[in-house]
Amino acid sequence: MTNKQKPKKQTNRKSVIATRRSTGGTGFDFEDCVAAWLILQALTERPLPISGQPKRLQMQTAPMHWDIDDILLTMEGQAGDKRLAVSCKGNVQVSANGLPSSFAKEAWKLWTKPNSPLNRTTDMMALATQGTHAEFQKTWSEVKRIASGVELTLAKAQIVGNRRYKRVFEALEAAADTAIEDSDVLALIRSLEVLPFDFQQVQSKDEKDAVNAARSLLADASMEDAKKLWSSIVDHARKTRLGSGTLDFGKLLRFLRSNFSLKDFPNYETSWHRLRAFSAEVESAIETTLPTGVALDFASENESLLKQLQTNPCIIVYGESGTGKSALVKTFLKMHFPKVTRVSLAAEILEQALNEAERVRLGIMHPLLRLLEAAVTSENFLIIDAAERLTPSGRIKVRELVKQLLALDETETTPLWRIIIVGQTEFWASGELQKIAGTPQPPHQEVPLRPNGEVASVLRASPGLEWLASQGDTLQALTNPRTLAWVIQAAPVFHDGNAAVPTSLVAIAEKIWSHWTKDQVALQGFLMRLAIRDAAFEHSVPVSTLDPADAKAFDERPQQCPVKRNTTNNHIQFKHDLAADWVRFQHLKEIATDTAKWAAHAANPLWTGALRMLGQFLLRQPSGSRTAWDDAFDAVQVAPESSPLADDILLDALFLDPTALVFLEERSELLFANNGRHLQRLLMRFEHIATVSDVIPSNAGWAKGFETLFETKFRTPTFGRWPALVVFLDRHQERVASLLLPQVSQLCERWLTTMPLTLKDGTPFPCRLELAKLALATARALQLSIAKNDIWASVKRDFFQAAFAGAHDIPDEVGAWALEMAQRNPMRADIAERLRAHRRDKAAEHRCELENNAEYRERHKRKRSISAIPSSRRLPPWALGPREPVDNRFAEIVQSSVTFHCLMKVRPAIAAEVLLAVFIEGDPKEDFNSCRGFHEELGLTFDHEGYPTAYWKSPLYYFLSIDAPIALATILKLVSFCTDRWEQEITRHQGSEPPSLSVRLIDGAERHYRGYYHAFAWSQANDFASSQLHSALAALEKWLCKSKGHGASITGFIDYLIRHSDSVAVLGVLVSVGKCLPELFRTEIKPLLALAQIYEWDEGRVTNSGYNFDGSSWIRDGEIVFELAREWHAEPYRHHSLTEIVSELCRQDHDLGDFVNAAVKLWALPDSDKERIEFQARAAQLDYRNYLVSHSKETGEEQVQFEYPADLATAITSFQENMHRVRDILAFPDNCRRFVAAPAALPLDQITAIAA
Repeated sequence: MTNKQKPKKQTNRKSVIATRRSTGGTGFDFEDCVAAWLILQALTERPLPISGQPKRLQMQTAPMHWDIDDILLTMEGQAGDKRLAVSCKGNVQVSANGLPSSFAKEAWKLWTKPNSPLNRTTDMMALATQGTHAEFQKTWSEVKRIASGVELTLAKAQIVGNRRYKRVFEALEAAADTAIEDSDVLALIRSLEVLPFDFQQVQSKDEKDAVNAARSLLADASMEDAKKLWSSIVDHARKTRLGSGTLDFGKLLRFLRSNFSLKDFPNYETSWHRLRAFSAEVESAIETTLPTGVALDFASENESLLKQLQTNPCIIVYGESGTGKSALVKTFLKMHFPKVTRVSLAAEILEQALNEAERVRLGIMHPLLRLLEAAVTSENFLIIDAAERLTPSGRIKVRELVKQLLALDETETTPLWRIIIVGQTEFWASGELQKIAGTPQPPHQEVPLRPNGEVASVLRASPGLEWLASQGDTLQALTNPRTLAWVIQAAPVFHDGNAAVPTSLVAIAEKIWSHWTKDQVALQGFLMRLAIRDAAFEHSVPVSTLDPADAKAFDERPQQCPVKRNTTNNHIQFKHDLAADWVRFQHLKEIATDTAKWAAHAANPLWTGALRMLGQFLLRQPSGSRTAWDDAFDAVQVAPESSPLADDILLDALFLDPTALVFLEERSELLFANNGRHLQRLLMRFEHIATVSDVIPSNAGWAKGFETLFETKFRTPTFGRWPALVVFLDRHQERVASLLLPQVSQLCERWLTTMPLTLKDGTPFPCRLELAKLALATARALQLSIAKNDIWASVKRDFFQAAFAGAHDIPDEVGAWALEMAQRNPMRADIAERLRAHRRDKAAEHRCELENNAEYRERHKRKRSISAIPSSRRLPPWALGPREPVDNRFAEIVQSSVTFHCLMKVRPAIAAEVLLAVFIEGDPKEDFNSCRGFHEELGLTFDHEGYPTAYWKSPLYYFLSIDAPIALATILKLVSFCTDRWEQEITRHQGSEPPSLSVRLIDGAERHYRGYYHAFAWSQANDFASSQLHSALAALEKWLCKSKGHGASITGFIDYLIRHSDSVAVLGVLVSVGKCLPELFRTEIKPLLALAQIYEWDEGRVTNSGYNFDGSSWIRDGEIVFELAREWHAEPYRHHSLTEIVSELCRQDHDLGDFVNAAVKLWALPDSDKERIEFQARAAQLDYRNYLVSHSKETGEEQVQFEYPADLATAITSFQENMHRVRDILAFPDNCRRFVAAPAALPLDQITAIAA
């Protein structure tokens, strides 16, 4: 900005350079007013040099290489951004001779310089002046008109022919610093505007116009509020100039919405009018009361919705079709948010509004996102109704809209838009609603079927339907509010005393169908054709496309017929999607006997409801002594390839019917036949339909490509669909368990791991006990199968995991089974008897074969003649171990599955016993090979997944967090057992007495610890054979460090370990914990500092730590695990020796240093020279008196310098000199290789030195 008054230089004060942004004055006030004027022009869509939607306004843009740098306005056009660069001058500036030279030069520079930010095609430049020069304005207007002409020669001739025009033209031409053509001058003139203002003058006309423009934005058109709005915009411009330099129009609108009552912006007014009309149409069709005037009780759902919306801007409401989802949302918003803007859009309208080609036909002239962003209220709700009716491509667009709307206010406390997505349970169960919400676990509210008691109350209050209130089966079919409403509307149809009582949804649908159509065949045909088109995502049909017969049927329809004409677009459509389902069901009845034909619809989700009704219809259609369902099912089994999904539809009907338990029982033999083949298929379908995926597909990152696996693994049950099937499985528990179907265990585990233990009132959660017993019964059946030596694949994991998941519900039973599987207790008596019976049968079969089958007898004879020389002898089982080898899959689940943690929580002592039995070998042997390394003989089971070792690979890490006392005792038992085996191997292989350490504790008690360096380093070792020991000690180390780091006291735990352990392996863990938390060396583990071996062993452990990280093995487990392992291995304290840490502590705490020095005096010196000098050097490092402290002259920082005692320094020097020859000999081979590889011959003196 130019012509701004500079402050006078003051004497005797230090000169301070002020930025242009931070300076004030009338010139900058004028600039702020111009910026505010531009903002208002853009908001009110008044003329500006550039067109488009306002995007941002920036000030002081010189750093962005704009030479005209006071204001930069950016508008978003259809082809991209357009910008207006404005230079503000604090006076008139222009004259009869033309533009001011300074501005002209800036314009030319911006126009001609390389890499200019100006786009000559779309961008404009402007000069804003304070005051008007009437003669110039007239001349400039004429020059711009002429320059806008197409013919260059004519334009130049017209300008040159007029003295005033020529003067302005030549002045602008002369300001250019580079060679230019006439065409360049004309092009520049076309891109220049001069904007005269009278801001800051008495009775300013421009300020008055600006206030009037602000007034046009206000809903109440108050002059007082208009002045406040204008002042607020000027203030925003000022803050932009003095602050960040950028004003985003979106943020400005958020401020204005919150502080002013605005009306629709002019450019969006028509589109918003159409949007509100569509929304009103959707809401008007939503009935919130039953025909009797009774409103459904949504109190609990309302409370849950309100609570979730307080912290989540997007929520899903789902339920079966007709349960009142839309009614719940409508009443909820009217009750809790009566004044907010609500936009309710049906799926079809929403898709058209998001289609650039179709939205204009709807009267929506702007992209929907921009239209919603331009909302003039600060709180708004978008309700996406019937989301299941979106086409696949439409779902993608809606998901992107939701994502962009939620991103508008990521930093705001109250979001501009909150979104409620309404859809059916099937769409939720498939994960499609979650995809639209953009998150795998969005906040959600299920709208369940109404309780029988509530339905009965409604019926008793409905004239003519009181008698239905006592019909139990009918009540179950009427728990859907939409169905109930239709029944109430059709009360006379159900009042016929001679007719049979409708006891199923299908029977009710038949009566309603007759009521809707009055049995008019033409109308029924029209409705079926309309429903078929609806299922093809043609949710409404233009009136002009109806043939005359259908048009006549529509015109003559009864009032209760569930179709309507949308007067907005003259389309025919169903009043409710459930009505479309019921009509499609009527069509399916026409082809009920043609299984292949109706099964072809199974792939379309909009046919799902009708197909399920067909299945229920077939279950009730007699066919001789059977039903039509049985005939259809048999037909499918004969030719399954012709109808691949038909059996799924039929099986679905069994467990989805309101009377599912009856139909399941009637077909129990069918389901259990052929080893439960059909039951297995039914359970697979049930898990898909009755559970919901918790995972949303990932487009990037480590999860990409695993979406299907994750969607199968991580699912949550839909409560209402489980009880009937659970009761059926429970009634046939023994028979179901004997089939050993993995799907049974998977369902049990799913429920037991995702459902809470109790209800809010403390009573057990439904179905938990039944499924826990079934899971255990199945695991018991597997136990017997394993004892019979049946061959099993990896599916055994499912059975074991499910059984452990039920530990909360039947802890004693699960604990007893676990001890048996861990070979700690004998098999339960009844199972043992069944095993003996099986073996007797096998023995009898064997004898029969020997007697009657010569080939079998000969083969058996050859097998018995084969003998082998044993390489080992079998030992008795270990006291803590199993009596027999433990099943590998069971051991794997105990060591790695989170469901085993359930047993840890309810029966920790049993869990500890099982863990030890799994860790310890079940068939101990003494190897005759005396050359075998003793490190492999610690008596543990080989763990295929245990290498490389890490703390998280041990179940004891989690056990420590669940029950620390029992977990610590278990670790000590494991370590003591392994130390026993280690001592035995030492004695057997070396014939020497195993070493030990003695430690005097703080209270004077003396403790003895067995082991040597190898055992001390177990917590940081890697070994295939003993991996669970190493991981358990690493888990103890990590848990102690983490607990102390989180503020928990570990004093009691450390004291317990010191006083109850008998192995140096635990001392190795405590030393590592002390290195991580050095303050412990002053208290709990101080006695360990008196042991010379501890320092030596720790140095060896640190030296060897570089070999403990097996990166090539870790990388096979993926990047995340690799990084976790690398971080654990790279913990800094693990790479610093105890000597370094203790020496620093002693320098800080001389009392501790005196304690260490006193202990050092009692240490026995080694015999060899090298070890003795290393020993003395270590002792010197621990002595704080050998450190000199000084301060840097430059920085003042403390500097510490270590000096050996004089006699030790002399001894070290003498030793190194004496060992010089030895070092030369050791280096000789390497030196020879280097000399031979040298390109030139060696000098004579080097040859002589080598020879010497």
